[in-house]
Amino acid sequence: MVLPLTRLNDVGKLKRAAFYSLRARTGAITAVAAATASAGHLIGMRNTGAQGELHVMRMAMRFLATVDPSSEQAVGFQAHKVTAFSALHTGGTGAANQVPVSRAEAGASAPTYPAITAITARVAGTDALTAGTQTFAEALGFIDDFALADAATVKHTRFGYEWKSPDKHPLFILGTNEGVVVRNSVLMANGIAGHLIFELDGWLRDTPTA
Repeated sequence: MVLPLTRLNDVGKLKRAAFYSLRARTGAITAVAAATASAGHLIGMRNTGAQGELHVMRMAMRFLATVDPSSEQAVGFQAHKVTAFSALHTGGTGAANQVPVSRAEAGASAPTYPAITAITARVAGTDALTAGTQTFAEALGFIDDFALADAATVKHTRFGYEWKSPDKHPLFILGTNEGVVVRNSVLMANGIAGHLIFELDGWLRDTPTA
């Protein structure tokens, strides 16, 4: 659970920041190329900055195989912060089933929850997305494991990890035209297929001014 982020506004009233939550699940991806600047992209999320910075408090990735490979192979995924993100990916689907939700403080007499429209995302179907326009910066997290050869006695491959801030300091901040791209680390060969699940939670904050 991500704790509510509060702040004092200019008249001294405690306000709750707008909350953003992304839940993205790919189709049964298979035969995806290993990551490059333009290949192996599975999930892309972009902040235009129109509603401020996104302070990310939690990130999680999980892989669930639906078909194990015909022979053992490594499987892995990597999340990267990207900058100069001027165009989102194409292909796959928009994150229509993972709609950003706002939990902004509202007036008691007429509560409203404005939509978060400045953050958009796309998620792969069964193959990789077509790369958007972005520059890769630091790595945010990796998950990897070995998938055993398919057999009746072998449990389908599943692995993942969760990164979570222990306090109110964010794991990382996404400013204007920044975002996250999740890529495949190793060529998905030998018939392996499965779903990659990506989760991101954070708070929108006003962009600081000089």
